[in-house]
Amino acid sequence: METRQTGRRAILEWSLCAGLLLLGGLTLLSIAFLVLPVALLACILAARRNRVWPELPLGVLVGTAAICGVVALLNLGYRPCEPGRTAVSQGALFQCGGNNPLPWLLVGALCGLAALAAGRLWGSGRKLEQPGSHEG
Repeated sequence: METRQTGRRAILEWSLCAGLLLLGGLTLLSIAFLVLPVALLACILAARRNRVWPELPLGVLVGTAAICGVVALLNLGYRPCEPGRTAVSQGALFQCGGNNPLPWLLVGALCGLAALAAGRLWGSGRKLEQPGSHEG
């Protein structure tokens, strides 16, 4: 019987897999054809190398939190457009719109806190192994 990685390294690999899948889903109409094959390969490798429980759910939460945090940071320049018409003088540059980063930040923070809490709860009964340790 083969041994599978456990602990932080396994969580990191599962989070990379989940993050790539989420990124592929978010970019479905643009670069998903580049991201999803890499995500599939990462998931196959993670499934072969790592234990599933509890590292997979923790990794999914961490990966989701990371991608949501990146999307929130990329949208920090969000300026909502005023309802109605906006008068702008000739030659002036006016820009509004974008995506509100607050929902992304909230979902990312909730996923991160859930991963932290679940890791603490799981770790209270059993300490997370250091990277490279194996279960027999």
